[in-house]
Amino acid sequence: MKKMIFAIIMILLAFTAGCGETVSYIEKESTRLLPLSKPNDYNSLIAQTDDSLILLKYEEGAAVYYRYYFDTDKKIRIGKVENHFVSTANTAYIDDTLYFFVTKREEGAGVNYLYSIDLTNNKLTLEYSEKRFQTFNYMIVRDEKIIVFKGDLSDDGQTAVSYLEEYDPKTKKQTVLLVFDIDFTQSARKTIRNIDSYNNFFYLLVEEFENEKYEHFIYIYDSHLEYIEKIDLSNISEIFTSPPGDLKVFEDYLYISNFSNRAFWVKLHEIPSAQDNEILHEFNIAKELVAYDQSILFFQRNTSTIYLMDKDSGVLKSAEFPYVPDGYYISYVTRDSKDNITVYLLSEENQRLLYHSTIADVFG
Repeated sequence: MKKMIFAIIMILLAFTAGCGETVSYIEKESTRLLPLSKPNDYNSLIAQTDDSLILLKYEEGAAVYYRYYFDTDKKIRIGKVENHFVSTANTAYIDDTLYFFVTKREEGAGVNYLYSIDLTNNKLTLEYSEKRFQTFNYMIVRDEKIIVFKGDLSDDGQTAVSYLEEYDPKTKKQTVLLVFDIDFTQSARKTIRNIDSYNNFFYLLVEEFENEKYEHFIYIYDSHLEYIEKIDLSNISEIFTSPPGDLKVFEDYLYISNFSNRAFWVKLHEIPSAQDNEILHEFNIAKELVAYDQSILFFQRNTSTIYLMDKDSGVLKSAEFPYVPDGYYISYVTRDSKDNITVYLLSEENQRLLYHSTIADVFG
């Protein structure tokens, strides 16, 4: 009976949200259904701030960015990017400004544009653009500067570079920090595939090619990019059958995923063999505007399960998100700096619901 009543409540709430009316809080005051369920409300969720969501919507061939405020349910237009081709979910946040890359197709080639959104004034600005062979750029923030790994190919296709670059938003200066030169006529080469930082260390996912064989390692550097050691990832090599996605280091744990929604969560210095380690299918990391150092949050797509590991206990806990109606599942989760989360639900019929909640509501 309780399950039936809950289902009826969920249907009514979804209907009111779809009609654009005021949405009531559900059971707990800190969890509510947001009025963003219509198909034309937005196309992508870019980031969650402490007071809002940054949304992307495609309109007449352009990518238009909006900001939705939790307290008023109002949505304002920030600006648009013409000729938008693709962008990653990766963002950087410095001094109340959001940074993200957009790739445009120009004359048959990809051109990368770094944009910023001033969240104080809701202003969209182009920081710089550049033509590079590599069009997917991942970023991290260190000391109020953006660290991004990039790659480029020579005109004759015989050589390339894979490198780390620092961008200072205040001075607009770009500085190369670390370079791997690649010569395709040689049998050995290295390529950066992703980057993270934790506790004053840099962690690079590096792909090495030698003797007609690809191998993957985590290269560890100190805060001055002095090399310390590398960790062999051959025991979990099956993760690299698809291009690598997210990379995250938390305490002595490593999270690494691929574009096929498979992931490993392992001890960085005690990586077991793949046969002994559970592959966490569709186990994704929640997107954070500001990197946490006290806990890490995951979710499992196509289920209602959310995972949390805090620094003190070192235990990976799981909980069911209690507001998932029949026929719906978690598709995406974002998190702000105050332990508030937004949970994006999809149905088998591609209908969506968006909940604003807290980690305390989910895990007690």
